[in-house]
Amino acid sequence: MAREELVMGLSNAMARGDSLEGAMNSFISAGYSKEEVEEASKQINMGVSQSVPSKRTPSFPPQQAPANESMQQTAELKSQQTQPLPPTPFIEPKPKRRFPRWLLISLIILGGVIVILILFMFLGQPLLDMMFGG
Repeated sequence: MAREELVMGLSNAMARGDSLEGAMNSFISAGYSKEEVEEASKQINMGVSQSVPSKRTPSFPPQQAPANESMQQTAELKSQQTQPLPPTPFIEPKPKRRFPRWLLISLIILGGVIVILILFMFLGQPLLDMMFGG
């Protein structure tokens, strides 16, 4: 027996106005095996899909099914399909992450200390002699 989801999916597609062949091709292209889809379509053609409860339409015996209601449901489904989708909002990309300020300041201070140490190594003794008269 074909999987219930295939039978229901094909039935729903046909209820929306798609052809059985188009719905079958959609399921096959979605990754279902061709054999399973064909088995589900045979069940729909034989009327086995009536045993699967439908969520949208109430089940009436064929002689009591109101024709106006089914026509209204078909018209509602078609009007729902033709409504345009709302525009998607523009999402701004996140700005690139900047170099942390604390790290930048620390590197500048460290660089200054290194420069002062190097200058003191070369000029330290003559400066001390000049300042203290040694």
